[in-house]
Amino acid sequence: SWLYAAEAELQAMAGNADDCHRALDAAEQVLPPGAHDRDADLPSVFLNDAHLTRWRGNTLVLLGDDRAVDELYAALAAMDSTFVRAQAGVRCSLAHAHLVRGERDEAQVHLREARLIANRTGSVRHRRRIDRLTGLL
Repeated sequence: SWLYAAEAELQAMAGNADDCHRALDAAEQVLPPGAHDRDADLPSVFLNDAHLTRWRGNTLVLLGDDRAVDELYAALAAMDSTFVRAQAGVRCSLAHAHLVRGERDEAQVHLREARLIANRTGSVRHRRRIDRLTGLL
């Protein structure tokens, strides 16, 4: 499932919407059941339905797909609160998704939240992403 999700993200980055959607569908089909975050054989890989929803939302944003907003809000609601850095990523993706829809005020709200989290966690990667998105406002 993780590999299909990664493939979907790469396909989205390449602008291959059909291949992206096929890979997302495949990721969902082979996702192990249950709420467990980790596979006992791969403890450093986190993936369950909530994580896949987040990944799907992030991927749909790359395609400019309007459904990204709903996916990302669902992911934010389902997220484990201990995944603080991931929350910054979801907020960045929500800002991007709102920008795609022309919703600048909503984008600014999520960028503010993402910036607070990124500063608290020291995430250089998220700060760079926030700066890029802020430049689009």
